[in-house]
Amino acid sequence: MDSKFTEGKGMSNFVEDLDERYWRERKKNRIKKENKTFVCNIPFRVKLYGSINENYIIRKGKLTRFLYLKNGCRVYFTDADFLTMLLQIQNKDTMTSLIENLERAYKNCAEKYYIWIG
Repeated sequence: MDSKFTEGKGMSNFVEDLDERYWRERKKNRIKKENKTFVCNIPFRVKLYGSINENYIIRKGKLTRFLYLKNGCRVYFTDADFLTMLLQIQNKDTMTSLIENLERAYKNCAEKYYIWIG
């Protein structure tokens, strides 16, 4: 795995980084453009509030899906699923914080974060 993925890249675009990796893997493995079934399964871990969770896999194909694994169960989430879950948050303080952070990210002033991908 590239160190630029494993160590974080500051304010890089995570979605563009995934696309770049997907196309690089297609080229490396000589997967033809016509092949619509090729996917990359990329394990990653999330560190949140001092706790590390390694139960996630990004499934990158034409679309990006996030797979959550726990106790033998697999649940796939799309970006639409995440938006739906976010829209259901009832806590006003949580939503205010989320909106403020998204606004900072939009203005390219977001706090530094790290995502480790294996």
